[in-house]
Amino acid sequence: MTKINLSGTWSLRSSDGQVNTTMELPGDIITALIDSKIIPHPYKDRNELELQWVNQLDWILEKNLEIPDISGSLKVFHAEVLDTVARVELNGREIGRSDTMFVPARFPLEESLKEGTNNFKIYLDSAERTACDRAEEYPYAVPTQTAPVQSPHRNFLRKVQCHSGWDWGPCLMTAGVYNAIELNFSDIFLDKFHFDLDSTGNSWTVRIQGDILSGKNQNAELRMTLAGTELVEDMPLTKGRQALERTLRVESPDLWWPNGEGKQALYPLKITLGREEKTLNIGFRTIVVINHDYETGVSLFFRVNGRDIFAKGANWIPTDALPSGQDDSKLKNLLESSVKVHMNMLRVWGGGQYESEDFYNLCDELGLLIWQDFMFACSLYPTDKGFLQSVDQEVRTQILRLKNHACLALFCGNNEDVGALTWYEESRKNRDLYLIDYDRLNEGVIAKAVSELAPGHKWWPSSPSAGEGDYSDCWHDDSRGDMHYWSVWHEGKPFESYYDILPRFCSEFGFQSFPSFNMVRDYAGEEEWNVTSPVMMHHQKNEKGNEIIISTLSRYFRFPQSFKDFLYLSQVQQAWAIQTAVEYWRGNRPTCMGALYWQLNDNWPVASWASIDYSGAWKLLHYSAARFFAPLHIAGWMKDGKITAVAMNDKSQPVNARAILNFRNFQGEIVRTLERELILEAATSQQFYCEDLPGDSERQKEFLELILESEGGTSRNILLLQLPRMCSLEKAEVKMSLPVSKIGGNQQIELTTDKPAFYIYIRGEKGDIFSDNGFHMIPGEKKIIEFTPSDAERKSLEDLELTHLRQTY
Repeated sequence: MTKINLSGTWSLRSSDGQVNTTMELPGDIITALIDSKIIPHPYKDRNELELQWVNQLDWILEKNLEIPDISGSLKVFHAEVLDTVARVELNGREIGRSDTMFVPARFPLEESLKEGTNNFKIYLDSAERTACDRAEEYPYAVPTQTAPVQSPHRNFLRKVQCHSGWDWGPCLMTAGVYNAIELNFSDIFLDKFHFDLDSTGNSWTVRIQGDILSGKNQNAELRMTLAGTELVEDMPLTKGRQALERTLRVESPDLWWPNGEGKQALYPLKITLGREEKTLNIGFRTIVVINHDYETGVSLFFRVNGRDIFAKGANWIPTDALPSGQDDSKLKNLLESSVKVHMNMLRVWGGGQYESEDFYNLCDELGLLIWQDFMFACSLYPTDKGFLQSVDQEVRTQILRLKNHACLALFCGNNEDVGALTWYEESRKNRDLYLIDYDRLNEGVIAKAVSELAPGHKWWPSSPSAGEGDYSDCWHDDSRGDMHYWSVWHEGKPFESYYDILPRFCSEFGFQSFPSFNMVRDYAGEEEWNVTSPVMMHHQKNEKGNEIIISTLSRYFRFPQSFKDFLYLSQVQQAWAIQTAVEYWRGNRPTCMGALYWQLNDNWPVASWASIDYSGAWKLLHYSAARFFAPLHIAGWMKDGKITAVAMNDKSQPVNARAILNFRNFQGEIVRTLERELILEAATSQQFYCEDLPGDSERQKEFLELILESEGGTSRNILLLQLPRMCSLEKAEVKMSLPVSKIGGNQQIELTTDKPAFYIYIRGEKGDIFSDNGFHMIPGEKKIIEFTPSDAERKSLEDLELTHLRQTY
């Protein structure tokens, strides 16, 4: 195939003639206007509010390109992502239209292309005005979720839904062309190739299907190779589209496993037809979703290669609100950061986007299972013929692409659309109308496509739900399927409320914090360094977000005085909240078999539920996740007047271990101790200790240190026996010494303390990386932290700040 790249500089003008500049493709219009200094950056201050006019204009992109040779019987314009309501002209003739981001635009060039100079124009209509026009013309209201700053009626568009604003993201209804934009010339195209796996013992059958587009009647050699198996044959082709199906058999390949369970073996399937080539990577594995009615409720868990997996992970949103900012380095950092803290699953949330091939390829390589929502969220949707046809094309395109990835664990119809049926006055008054619409879209289009095209993949109708045909209230019923538990955040319940539920699988729960100080000073001037300042409130998209953070701080902690301490303590309480939930649910395996917290990442600088802020810096929650998601872990909780201790083993082999429980005072002295020899069976949790809580006076003066020793290493944890603000903390002097050694670009920092110190936080410069943070220390202990400075020439620790939980701030 010959490809002519159309990326580079295009002219950009608004349809009203007021803006005339240039734009780099691939890219989005708002980024182009920033680069041209026509608008300020929407991530700074409150600039987002001043840029909403961009959403309301039509835009025109134009480029002249010299093409000396147009040979090839097939000639196609290809744009991987055309956002969103668009038409393309070549030399004054329209060659195609699109109104969906989620189907690549492939328009035949026919007689429009010529040798020499060719003029390309891409018309991008205002998505906001288009949505409003469609909503006005629709015979009845189709309500959708609102946001503090929002573009209305986003549910009428097949566009990234959170572009319209969310309770963690800005309203930036940009437009543009993303990923590849090119012309393709060939006599043969290989299209929609996909495969299905079946196994009997160690023998695997690979059924390969796809379409061939031939520009003429011809013969071509077909060659397929996979894991030492090869198929070669001559293939007669007729002009037009024809289907291809072949089967290969592979004996005893290495299996693909999720992170923490084994290696991620991948085998390239190479398909060659004439001079056309395509490669798909195959991971041989079985994934069975167990959704049965047991005595404990309706289960949901994943059985991979016959092994039951406890899903540990988070929810994924687009890495940037501006598509031009979604680069490979962000993907790599976020996905590798997930693996580093023992995650084995991410949920691609339904208000975002079907991610790039780079994303899914990396998940294949890293062993991150993907719960894949289709792109519908928190809304009711229209069901007119045109909309359903567009969705049908979208989901069929995406299913055939995504099913090829070893990481793909489940297809889910939407995010919270079942719940949305009860959110709006219109649907409460006329539930039948909107329920029929929901069924027509979700079951009649999406489920049907999954059943036809991906028979080996589980269909999950909605998140949360209890499975097919079950419309249980999975926000409040913890015994059925996957649960979204938001009572701690939205209803203001205490962290201890996580002990009141035991979900079969919790696919959303979370608590907010502020981003790092380094992130905040990127968008807020020093005069705004107060959590209730206008800029700080603007970079908080949840209506009561800062109010909840502040009121929770006053519930659990002694109130901070400085701005930095406010940011720090918000991250401490976020980490504590999620740790509370995860440890209790993991400790009750196998009743609960999954915990995916909301959310992994941010798409702009904001106070949010993310464990990694927009700059890529780990919050204390992410450091904490490395501990509470560890394969071998020990934890404790207080419930119903009892202290319970539990040891967890996610490994596939039994582990011999020793558990040590030290009750210490806040001078660090051991008041009493207990040891237990444990045999931890594979993939289990063992509650090995339960006794009455001590009295209030003792609880105020003591804490519990939990240690789990095994051949694989030592796991440590602490349990405060009283609210932190009630604990008689001693003033700890935590010392940080100069590097004791240097390994490559890394430095090793040694820390010591004279009294117990909790949630020790090293604050560095932007880009500094620490191997651990937010940890606890006991007197006599030495802690070694690997420190990678953003500037390799830095030799001193003087610019590093140290803080920890204290009685006064």
